[in-house]
Amino acid sequence: MRNFQNNFITNTATIRWLKILMAFEKNHHCSTVGLAKTSGSTTRTIMTDITNLKEHFGDCLMIDSSHKGYFFL
Repeated sequence: MRNFQNNFITNTATIRWLKILMAFEKNHHCSTVGLAKTSGSTTRTIMTDITNLKEHFGDCLMIDSSHKGYFFL
């Protein structure tokens, strides 16, 4: 059903955000490279998307970064 619903989303950034959040839903620790593969983007785009996700959700979402990747809390 998720894939069916994703077909109606046309904004590529929103699609990437949903893919990133679904990856965090499966595993609370994800590497930047792993998220890039999951979302079909570059690691640089992932860093921008994570920053934008934090800004958009504010205190409702906690994502910490480390040298090994990102932790979703």
